[in-house]
Amino acid sequence: RRCSLRCESIDSYNDRLREQMSEAEILHVIAHSKEFENIRVRDEEITEMESVRSKMCPLEIKGALESTVGKANLLMQAYISRHRLNSFTLVSDSNYIAQNGARICRALFELCLKRNWCSLAEQMLVICKTVDSRIWWFQHPLRHFHNLDLGVIVKLEQANATHDKLIDMEGREI
Repeated sequence: RRCSLRCESIDSYNDRLREQMSEAEILHVIAHSKEFENIRVRDEEITEMESVRSKMCPLEIKGALESTVGKANLLMQAYISRHRLNSFTLVSDSNYIAQNGARICRALFELCLKRNWCSLAEQMLVICKTVDSRIWWFQHPLRHFHNLDLGVIVKLEQANATHDKLIDMEGREI
């Protein structure tokens, strides 16, 4: 199955993609997709967007939040972080970003494979899985279970208790 993208998006990726990039730079490239050009920043959204940026966006957002690219990047990170947005327009835009973002990530992964950029292809695969699972790659895999106490999961993350370590531990140690 092929992922269809706009020609303008492919041109943008050709200009912006490099063989070595950070995850923040990759999200910035994704946010430049022409599929997101109809996303508009509204004055009434700015306060909530600034709050979301400070609390729920672990990766740097390059550029201003008042731009389409900044808003797309912010909403992608908020979606992955499972942040509940308040503004109806942000919720609507977030759903649009999420639907297209996953498809764009898969297409960029295939593009990196075609270019034989192994390192970037691996990073793109991680980002694809991050968007699909809505869990950051640096978070504990137990976040998949929504009925678990978030405080316990945060403590496991702070203790760097990987699932391999947890298997080797006894109940009282955990």
